[in-house]
Amino acid sequence: MEASLARWLRVTRERSHSSDVHVTHQSLAFMLGVRRAGVTRAASSLQASKLIVYSRGSLTILDRRALEAAACGWHAAGRKLYASVIG
Repeated sequence: MEASLARWLRVTRERSHSSDVHVTHQSLAFMLGVRRAGVTRAASSLQASKLIVYSRGSLTILDRRALEAAACGWHAAGRKLYASVIG
């Protein structure tokens, strides 16, 4: 779950050109297809690792490179696929 959340955050940051994301745990759970409790645990873990700061629907990405590493390579593969479809 942590890798999925990290990937989603990296993609969102890349597309919005902002490190700030306004989203609730409930919305993240819906988008990722998991229970809200799973999002809470994953976000807490990323926050404990100082990759993000999250409080009441306001999330800030602190370290995008480390977040990419936390995504376990999913982000690079997704970016390559996206580029092949678009370009």
